Amino acid sequence: MVEIKDVLNLLGKELKDDNEQAKRFREFIEQDKWTTEQIKKWLDECINSSSGAHDPYNRAFQDLVISLGKKLEFKIEYGRYAGKAGEDNYDGIWKKENGDTIVLEVKTSTWPIGSVSQLGEYLDTMSKKEGIKNIFGLYVIGKGEIQPLIEQILGSKYKDQMRLILYGDLIEILKLREELEPVIGKKQAAEKIQNLLLPIESINIGNIVRLILEIATTKSTIVEEKIEPKKQEEGLEEEGNEPWTKAELTRHTLIYRLFVRFPQSGSYV
Repeated sequence: MVEIKDVLNLLGKELKDDNEQAKRFREFIEQDKWTTEQIKKWLDECINSSSGAHDPYNRAFQDLVISLGKKLEFKIEYGRYAGKAGEDNYDGIWKKENGDTIVLEVKTSTWPIGSVSQLGEYLDTMSKKEGIKNIFGLYVIGKGEIQPLIEQILGSKYKDQMRLILYGDLIEILKLREELEPVIGKKQAAEKIQNLLLPIESINIGNIVRLILEIATTKSTIVEEKIEPKKQEEGLEEEGNEPWTKAELTRHTLIYRLFVRFPQSGSYV
């Protein structure tokens, strides 16, 4: 199995802004041949090996997360590894076809994370400079206690524009897209998953319910299509043929968690 350690060694562990090694690394990880499971192993490796903000594993983790946007059918843009005065210092961008934009802050750990106003300022600047109507911030976290960050977001003026997700949950979202695609097609599957990552107007809970039901209905279709041929082949009744098993419900609670991380109490499910 190819390890990130081996790739970094071949590149001289020199992932720096605007250098050839970073360009080659990004081209390498964007290849379609890499499975979701392979990318997860790379992300795990980066989390386990990273030792600081300027560590090559930390920078590899950032690029790997940004590259996942391509698998989710976003147009992606890599940001900077290190901040520089006068530059746009975001970690990356995911953009939908209609122009809706997600600005990403990728962290291997929640410590240390400065004020969320930094990401908020990126949103303000880009919105004015590029005339983007719908622009949002997303923290992708590797490990650590996320409650303090949640509380920061809740207490800021950007609480309706920012969300966070653990990288493991992001991988689960990618797996869900892969399950939906054979049934409803690549474009529709991507649209449903992209909508999960964009903040939904949550005063009307019906918006959330409809999105969950759409995905649940599609999931049911997938399971029914798998069960029926098996019944015909074996001539047996399938036990436990509920479209959503307990294990699946546990796995897909991440869909719901995305929308309830920020209740008024500041806690999350």
